Amino acid sequence: MKEKISIIFTIFVTAVVLVIIGGMTSLNSDDQNLYFSDVVTVSGGKIVSQKTEPIHFDPVGKKCEFEISESGPDDILSKINIYTGDPLTVALSEPMYSTTCTNAKIDTGVLDVCDQNIYVEIEPTLVSDAKIEDGEWNISYRFTLHTDDVSKFDFIMPLVITVGLIIFAVYISFVLNKVNDSEYDEMQMKMRGKCGMSAFMIMVICLLGFAFMSKGNDRFPFTVYEVGIITAMVGCISFAILCDINDAFVGIKQKRKGFVILFIVLAIVSFLSSGLISLGLGYANDMSKIAIVNAFLFIIFALELIIKSNIEKKNKERDDEDEES
Repeated sequence: MKEKISIIFTIFVTAVVLVIIGGMTSLNSDDQNLYFSDVVTVSGGKIVSQKTEPIHFDPVGKKCEFEISESGPDDILSKINIYTGDPLTVALSEPMYSTTCTNAKIDTGVLDVCDQNIYVEIEPTLVSDAKIEDGEWNISYRFTLHTDDVSKFDFIMPLVITVGLIIFAVYISFVLNKVNDSEYDEMQMKMRGKCGMSAFMIMVICLLGFAFMSKGNDRFPFTVYEVGIITAMVGCISFAILCDINDAFVGIKQKRKGFVILFIVLAIVSFLSSGLISLGLGYANDMSKIAIVNAFLFIIFALELIIKSNIEKKNKERDDEDEES
């Protein structure tokens, strides 16, 4: 009875949290803010710097509206073009909105973007007959993108993910949590509980580390997605390793050699896909943080399996010698 209540409680709390997260994500405003500066070089009465690369905004629905603020020298104009579609065709297509401004605030009005990618291109030009000194001039921009028309895809996908995760939670609770008396004795089940608690504490410490490192730190290199995936992987691998160490097997006792090969292959693939080799020791924001963490986790798991297998082999040989003697 207590076991059933625990399972129901687990599913209920998981479902409530997921529904809150999915619902808030679906109903969240899609407003996007972007602040940046561009250095314009003037030499011989001409602008020598090139126009900026198109700035990308994700699809936001069928209609949107830009508020644009520009601040810089009065003699330098900013020609602003807004495109939709593929970035490769931006330079070849006609802008859906175009304006030229200096030290001004502009409202584009409602634009019909039809769920497409949005690209903003800025090209500085000089005012006619402008007399401006040679040098580098800084121009600041602020783009605010408003939308009240969220696409069906953006609205439905968080809900679909929510339902999928709830189904997965039910599956884990009722199927993977079943006890097979022929495989696990009472001591093993007790150890699995202790291993689960240890893995849980490891996950909590990881999350606290992410939280404290990100607090007021602009150099924090992880996204919320990466924090979630890395923490889940650390918890799962930690639980499996602790179970194997304590003989509370999770289906790997008879297949250790196959799992060793699998995890070594996964570690190599993760390591190669992380970007660590091509960048040397590079910067963290240039690499796949998830792939790097996964590579080390898979290596640790493979090493544990090898060590545990050798220990069991030596123990078996020792028992066989004792029986013969």
